[in-house]
Amino acid sequence: MVVTAHLVLDGPCNEERVEMNSSTLLDELSKSAPLPVSRTLELPETLLAPPEHTSVNSMVERAVRAQKAFQDWPEERIDQLLQALAEKVSLHAEELAMAAVQETGLGNVADKTAKNRFASLDVCRSLVGQIGHGRLSSDKHRKVTTFASPVGVVFGLVPATNPTSTFIFKALICLKGRNAVILSPSQKASGASNLLGELIQAVLRERGAPADLVQWVRSKNSRSTAIAFMEHPKISLILATGGPAMVKAAYRSGTPAIGVGAGNAPALICADANLQHAATCAVMSK
Repeated sequence: MVVTAHLVLDGPCNEERVEMNSSTLLDELSKSAPLPVSRTLELPETLLAPPEHTSVNSMVERAVRAQKAFQDWPEERIDQLLQALAEKVSLHAEELAMAAVQETGLGNVADKTAKNRFASLDVCRSLVGQIGHGRLSSDKHRKVTTFASPVGVVFGLVPATNPTSTFIFKALICLKGRNAVILSPSQKASGASNLLGELIQAVLRERGAPADLVQWVRSKNSRSTAIAFMEHPKISLILATGGPAMVKAAYRSGTPAIGVGAGNAPALICADANLQHAATCAVMSK
């Protein structure tokens, strides 16, 4: 997950100011105007993780340390890591699909295998070669320069309907932006999620990356644990994929959130469409 910040210069373009690192840029901008990527340092007590969630604090602290060690990796090395992760998941795509179907009773192995490969290899192809950190563009006419910067630690919900494809997809996009991610799988799919998480951490170690860049709640996951993560002051962003209750909880947490609610959305078919093809696509997408 990459967050962009826009720097608007009132006078002639000042290259020294434009070239400031993204961390300094966000610090400067946060002094004058609130940004979605900026967290206030003084949070109400209601937003702090409850004392009983000591494991939450431990995981977040490990993620913070891992992200700081990772954030200055060059783009080429990041892309090589993403490619290695995508290839590993694709190699085990059918095994992961079988584990998910057996554990949850949802879907079928063939479709979940295809989705695992899409969420790994195809998502990776869309990210490799892109800029994940630093200057994205500069418009001298408008005097606007756009930067990409890590947000820090991301918390992601993983639904039982897609316990492995959503897991790897969120891991890839967070790592591309040089963020750490903590994932909260459904209790109904903890086995499949554990299998995938172990594969990912093995690749991280092989590539010299901190294993704590990608963590997940391995067991005894609950709504209260997820909310403790959402409200933790060192979680910078939430990727909330799940039922309406959890998506609403993410938006109420006080942490910037991107929510995806219930699926099975209606499909609008144009009057001049090939109806047989459109119907086939609509059914396959489900």
